[in-house]
Amino acid sequence: MDVFEQTDFKLLHVAARFRPEPETTNRSVTAAEVVTLVGQLMDDGIYADEFASLDDPSLSYFEMLPILARFLQRLNWRPFDDRQEFMFLTAYCATMGRQDDVSAYYAMLRWMDDVGRGLQNNFTTNFVADGIGAENIYGCYYSYSNVTQDDLIQSVRNPHHHDWIAEGASRPKLIFADWLDAHPNALDEYSPIDLNLLDALKA
Repeated sequence: MDVFEQTDFKLLHVAARFRPEPETTNRSVTAAEVVTLVGQLMDDGIYADEFASLDDPSLSYFEMLPILARFLQRLNWRPFDDRQEFMFLTAYCATMGRQDDVSAYYAMLRWMDDVGRGLQNNFTTNFVADGIGAENIYGCYYSYSNVTQDDLIQSVRNPHHHDWIAEGASRPKLIFADWLDAHPNALDEYSPIDLNLLDALKA
């Protein structure tokens, strides 16, 4: 889905996952990822002094940490804990997914990569329900499909031609809409940076 390749999302994605102290998880922001992001930002006419260092492929992870933190602070960045990170990424995916059925399919794939697998490693089922209310999103990914007679998301071969209406209450678009109805301000409340501040960095 194109929106997940756009610079704004990639910047938000890095900002939500970045921790200023060294850590080793499968969600850690890598130096190579930052090089790619900085290249996209510069292609979009954005420049900051930190880019001279962050654009260096030889920059180590430990060298990257304070430099990336300084850049993100230009955008009023606030470091997240795991729950805040997952709330924001869920809100972003849900906002994309409630638009139409095809968007919901791709948003569900993205959500599982960014959040669902992290929840498996970090939270009990009870905390998922109490903390971010994502139990129905997680369940939707593995729900039984009335069309394919298999796990819903993994069994869809062509999301453009799938009979999503036949999936009833398991239709991903509806699942995302329900989550947003329950968390109407989550996207703004948990945004890790202020994208409007990028305007001041345009060359």
